[in-house]
Amino acid sequence: MLFLLFLIQKNTAASQDNYINIFKETLSGYNIMYDSLKSFKSGAICIPHKVDKVFTKYAVGFSFNMHKKKSAELIALEGCKKMKKKLISYDCKCEIIL
Repeated sequence: MLFLLFLIQKNTAASQDNYINIFKETLSGYNIMYDSLKSFKSGAICIPHKVDKVFTKYAVGFSFNMHKKKSAELIALEGCKKMKKKLISYDCKCEIIL
């Protein structure tokens, strides 16, 4: 089981439309290209309840090279929830975005 957690730091307000971009940009900052990872893979991000506010940190989780898509999603969600618990002070919900 392979999963990684990262903290996203952005200075812009995030909307539903750009959570995937925020997620992928963060991974590319660590020289990880999500699109080129082996399947089955999944990505999760903690989406704030107040989407009109500006946040500088987002919790994410991802997994790849799994035997089943459902397993990849569960691991990505778990990673996101762990990151949220340790580093995020605002109210958000981890959701699968990829």
